[in-house]
Amino acid sequence: MAHDDILTVRDLSIAYGGIRAVKGIDFQVAEGSLVSIIGSNGAGKSTTLNTIAGLITRGRGRVEFFGQSILGKGAPRLVKLGLALVPEGRMIAAPLTVRENLHQSRAAGRLSREEFAETYERVMEMFPVLGRRSSQLAGSLSGGEQQMLALGRALLTGPRLLMLDEPSMGLSPAMVDTVFEAIQRVHADGLTVLLVEQNAARALEICDVAFVLQRGEIAVSGTPEQLRDADSVMEAFLG
Repeated sequence: MAHDDILTVRDLSIAYGGIRAVKGIDFQVAEGSLVSIIGSNGAGKSTTLNTIAGLITRGRGRVEFFGQSILGKGAPRLVKLGLALVPEGRMIAAPLTVRENLHQSRAAGRLSREEFAETYERVMEMFPVLGRRSSQLAGSLSGGEQQMLALGRALLTGPRLLMLDEPSMGLSPAMVDTVFEAIQRVHADGLTVLLVEQNAARALEICDVAFVLQRGEIAVSGTPEQLRDADSVMEAFLG
């Protein structure tokens, strides 16, 4: 059940060389909710997520996480606060083993040794293939397995908010099902999720509320039912 807003974004603007990629957007994420930001390629979705996560520090406006201003704080500090990002392209450490990738989260995150061990077992249970391939180099995994690894690595930081950037990109339909089932599972366990996804139909199947981003602005927002009922939205943004 959703409670108070744990992430609040107000008048967020992000520019690259004079070009405004994001133009003063406002949205919020309530505790316990699953929120999607959807829109076509180039709409500003990833830029928004990377700015919230501290990977882009040039944004203007206000971003608050549990009431604390975090805009421009930088990713390592935000991970310690409980904000985890599974980035587009996964960004795993390819030369390291699966186990080494996962254990990198121990130092980066906010879990105690005991909590990390418990979460590690849960990740292994959720993604058995990671256990079977724990000594395998991460770069040799399939795209879907790398996505599982990236998600497991994020969960092992102990997030209070899990953000995912295009988790279905480049995956087979069967692997997309696996990844979305995992997202639904961690959300059902109480984790708050912010999902950026170009596959709007899949995002609307699992989210509580969605914001449609068009050319750096939020064009419309609402529940999946409200957005599906808006013919203009379906035609313009959702295909």
